[in-house]
Amino acid sequence: MKRVSTVQYSLFRSNSASGRAARVSELLSAGDRFRYWEGDSGKRYLFSKIKENELQDYPNSLVLVADDRMDHLVVWLGQADSQGELMGARSLPKRRRRLGFYVHLLCNSDADRQQTLEDLTAGLFSD
Repeated sequence: MKRVSTVQYSLFRSNSASGRAARVSELLSAGDRFRYWEGDSGKRYLFSKIKENELQDYPNSLVLVADDRMDHLVVWLGQADSQGELMGARSLPKRRRRLGFYVHLLCNSDADRQQTLEDLTAGLFSD
């Protein structure tokens, strides 16, 4: 696994529960294309924004859905299945126009994906 240098890592700002755009994304004028959220462990996870209809291009990926109206507050976190369908996402509102869909593509294995999901869940949804 390639280590990220301190200089490269410094391109990212500190995080909050609602997620923040990566500074490098701002510098490249990419808007909120790349954002990161912090897990309970303090580790930050980088996500790429996609369109909802692109989910099938990211099977078995970790997916985060955020409300773009509320400073990217996370409304759903889970995994896409092998067809790119969100597993257990029945609670998502039918009107999804203001929701942002983000994928985390840096997990190397199913175990790594599960550990990341658990860390983010604990960090974003626990009191």
